[in-house]
Amino acid sequence: AGVSGGGGGGGGERIRFRVVPLTIHRDVHLGHSQHGELCPLEWVHHRFIHDGSSDSSGHRRSLAGSSSEASTFNVKFHFWKYLGDFYGMVSDHPPFKLMAPYKYARPDDHELVLEFCDVSPGEEVWVGLYGGVECAVYDMDVYVHTGECHGGHDGRRLGTIQTGRKLLGGSTEDGSSADAYAATETEEF
Repeated sequence: AGVSGGGGGGGGERIRFRVVPLTIHRDVHLGHSQHGELCPLEWVHHRFIHDGSSDSSGHRRSLAGSSSEASTFNVKFHFWKYLGDFYGMVSDHPPFKLMAPYKYARPDDHELVLEFCDVSPGEEVWVGLYGGVECAVYDMDVYVHTGECHGGHDGRRLGTIQTGRKLLGGSTEDGSSADAYAATETEEF
């Protein structure tokens, strides 16, 4: 416990307080809920890597079915939000800029679901949460499945920018975001 007193123009009254550290793990795993908190303008990142050998209930089986070659699967992040608000996005890299596509969990929302489709075994899937107007408290669970994926526009995949290519933002006819590359000269970087 700490003691504060006298220093800030208050009446010199001593106030006892405690600091309780909270560990928010970056790596999330099937079958283990992750608690988290974030405040306005803060980022919290979670990473999920799955080898494709277990389903969301923890039963050992190949998500690839009977095929010997690796198959893709879908990843669902389910958030139970208790307080506050935040923006959530999924990506194949740690997101550090809030850019479409993302979802917003308003202060009166209690659930948020983000999906990332067609993930290969061993591929990293990142969740970036960006604090809104109020500090937020949440629990998150991660699931994998091979059924229908509704996260076509939840996730963002960016390829490696190669020399002589520049990433351009764009949009499709239906208003969703898209990434494109254009040939450039090296000095334009």
